[in-house]
Amino acid sequence: MVGLLGSEVVYNEGFIDGAWITDFKNPPRRIPGVRSVTDVDEVNDRLIGSRRSTRLVIDTRGELLWRVDEGYLIAFSPRGSRVLARVRDEYVVLDTDDGSRLATFALPGRLKSWDLAWEDERHVLAVVNARGRTAVLRMGPAGSVERATPVLAVPDPADPPYVLATLS
Repeated sequence: MVGLLGSEVVYNEGFIDGAWITDFKNPPRRIPGVRSVTDVDEVNDRLIGSRRSTRLVIDTRGELLWRVDEGYLIAFSPRGSRVLARVRDEYVVLDTDDGSRLATFALPGRLKSWDLAWEDERHVLAVVNARGRTAVLRMGPAGSVERATPVLAVPDPADPPYVLATLS
């Protein structure tokens, strides 16, 4: 399951077998033109979909609204007005309507991110790791970065102490 659109569920069948929408009353309908969907904007009935490595913003009929040619799209903001993307070593905030760049986030130093999620319409949370220690950072659109959690040791990299979950 990827997300909800009102009373309908958006889901992927396997990794390459297509994306589907169902209301559990009628037969599921396939979302044409994509191999999978990675996020749902319930406010505007938009989806982040993929064909090969290109990431797309589409409507529920599979109609292309816009695409990014490099990097990939990660998630819609809570109100659906923005999309978080990764382009090279930067995290970029794009306008949901046309894909124009609104802001750029950069992780400080040599930090690596395990997971990213929107906290609100303006801030992104990132689970970061460096030298066997991890914390959650809050990044703002003007380039602000602050630690949102204590720094913890990571005894097992396969079992990180912080995981970001989003609720649709």
